[in-house]
Amino acid sequence: EIQGACPDLTLLLLLIVDKGIIGAQNAAVITDTPIMTDNAAAEAYEYSQAESFKAEGNVHFQKGNLDAAIESYKSSLEILDKLDRGGVDGNSNNNNNNGIELPDPLLRPTVLSNLGLVYLKRGNGREDADACIASCSDAIDRLDAISSSSSSSPSSGGMSISDRKANLRAKALYRRARGRFASASA
Repeated sequence: EIQGACPDLTLLLLLIVDKGIIGAQNAAVITDTPIMTDNAAAEAYEYSQAESFKAEGNVHFQKGNLDAAIESYKSSLEILDKLDRGGVDGNSNNNNNNGIELPDPLLRPTVLSNLGLVYLKRGNGREDADACIASCSDAIDRLDAISSSSSSSPSSGGMSISDRKANLRAKALYRRARGRFASASA
């Protein structure tokens, strides 16, 4: 329910937004309140699940449960893949047309870099070294594709998106280099 808005107006606006006649951002201007469609709410939930799996992977890694960390990171990536393919209903909402705040563009590269580190730490020969290289290379490629001027994503720990991106890129490069060394030594 939209606080301060007439229930009939709210219902009408949600119907109009759902039919694609106007965008949720325009409806939010009318009501002075963000409007989230059911699909936007579902995508926000899915994204929060991806973040939760990432956090779970971090905990498993810290406890030394490397196989469980790999599974958690892979679950996070599967959800992000689903969202990239067009959201929960198959229609892409990556352009923020649905009124939800854009997710952190660094989540996927972070998960990929973390996954690379887990493969490196597990150290099951060339296979894990190659998986580390592939995961970190993917993270670097995705980081390179993210605009440094992206201002819509939240900052973390007081760092700007540019600083976070540079920090993550350095980690991924270092992890990939260590993976290449491990692969050559295997």
